[in-house]
Amino acid sequence: MEERIIIERGSLNRLGSYLKEYNPKKVGIVTDSNVGELYLAGVVKDLEENGFSVFTHVIESGDLSKNIDNFNLILCELSKEGFTRKDILIALGGGVTGDLTGFVAGCFMRGIPYVQVPTTLLSMVDSSIGGKTGINLKTGKNLAGLFHFPLFTLMDPSVLKTLPENTYREGLSEVVKYGIIKEHEMLKLVKDYKEKEDEIIKRSASIKTLIVSRDAFEKDERMLLNFGHTVGHALEALSGYSISHGDSVALGMVIEAEGLYNLGFTDYNAGPLLRDTLRTLGFSLKTDTLDKKSLYKFIESDKKRAGDGITLIVPQSPGVCRLEKVTMDTVKKLLV
Repeated sequence: MEERIIIERGSLNRLGSYLKEYNPKKVGIVTDSNVGELYLAGVVKDLEENGFSVFTHVIESGDLSKNIDNFNLILCELSKEGFTRKDILIALGGGVTGDLTGFVAGCFMRGIPYVQVPTTLLSMVDSSIGGKTGINLKTGKNLAGLFHFPLFTLMDPSVLKTLPENTYREGLSEVVKYGIIKEHEMLKLVKDYKEKEDEIIKRSASIKTLIVSRDAFEKDERMLLNFGHTVGHALEALSGYSISHGDSVALGMVIEAEGLYNLGFTDYNAGPLLRDTLRTLGFSLKTDTLDKKSLYKFIESDKKRAGDGITLIVPQSPGVCRLEKVTMDTVKKLLV
């Protein structure tokens, strides 16, 4: 399926005009405490001026809010507010808000429409695209969820100016990922990210939407997007989400690329290029304090695992990767 994505500076202030063609009576906004303080009042004002009845729910900022308690709470609030399948939810925020809101929308009344309005670089280049929704469980990241595609995704790059540098940097790790799995030129482009921001967002979104259009439910090609995420998600969960998604994926990509090369799965060592690019962007990539045994336990709970194996992404040449089913024993060796 082809997703509708709108990338336009200043578009956040015109969200109501984009919703009119869908004619909802009620619009619900889920956002987090940081984004809400900056943008919620303006979005509510715009929607009300366009004639919509607006309900809002604010979660605490951070990955710990992507939990079953918030999922249940929002579902119950939608019911109390009288939402129906004709009404629309809006995810206003980063990946946590988008994943949680999409999961709520996919489950409430067996599915109501929603819109993604990403406000971080990470969510613009990756998480708001592709219809993946979900929450974290105590045993791992994104273990409960479903595919539920938004009506459209509205990206306003002008909001990125309010992001702290470390939050902005998180999205760059996903841009680097695209350079390894599909378009090698992205690795050059990302080094000039301040000057090339709009181009990076457009090209990243284009890469992901193309892959998703060919493999919406992750049966084959879409699994390439998981490069670095098997180890990365385990790092996040092991840290209690004190290590950000972007930092975790950055380190995950390095560990997976170097490990697969050292184990003889490829003749192409992408590790040095990854380390150089990521360090230039400000990622530390420290591995000396990793608890590898505990890390492996979280990988055992990864939703991508099937039987005694898991599919990893193997860099073969610049911008070219392949899928490789490996045993869990190989994963252990990968972490040594």
